[in-house]
Amino acid sequence: MAYVVIAVIMVAALITDATFLTHLIVAGVKPDLPLLLVTSFGLLYGPRTGFLSGLLGGLLQDLLYGRVVGLFALTKAVTGYLAGLATGKVYRENPLVVAAAFVAAALIHDGLFYLIFWNSGHQVFTLGVAGLLGVSMLYNGMTGPFIHRWVYSWNIFERTKRLFDRNRRRQAGVAGL
Repeated sequence: MAYVVIAVIMVAALITDATFLTHLIVAGVKPDLPLLLVTSFGLLYGPRTGFLSGLLGGLLQDLLYGRVVGLFALTKAVTGYLAGLATGKVYRENPLVVAAAFVAAALIHDGLFYLIFWNSGHQVFTLGVAGLLGVSMLYNGMTGPFIHRWVYSWNIFERTKRLFDRNRRRQAGVAGL
């Protein structure tokens, strides 16, 4: 059930990313809301959830924007998995640590994206990519902690577990009548 909630959140994030966030472009870069959510899911819930949310969000993003199908899926899945490896190793409640994690996630995601894009035969302007990468790291690093705090407050897995436990208790009470 928690993964269904994450899937719904990712669809909502992509709709928001494609509509509202296009108005927040700074120096040719906008916050990558799916990446911010994937990184946050990885930091909070571990490598499996980071990978799966990245794969789902990336596939959905490939359907919307992708010229190379699977490119967003691969880069977001790898980023989510690597963010998940930091679970338990970093103090994820500290905004500075979280900001650094989002800067690193943007570097990994965008660097891998441009490397694969370039390796597949597409023209990539190196100096322009370096500038975009720097702005993307800064922008995602500044907006990431706010998204992370929001996701942290949801506590998705614990809430869905309590919901299922409550439903099981109700069913057991009805069955006992």
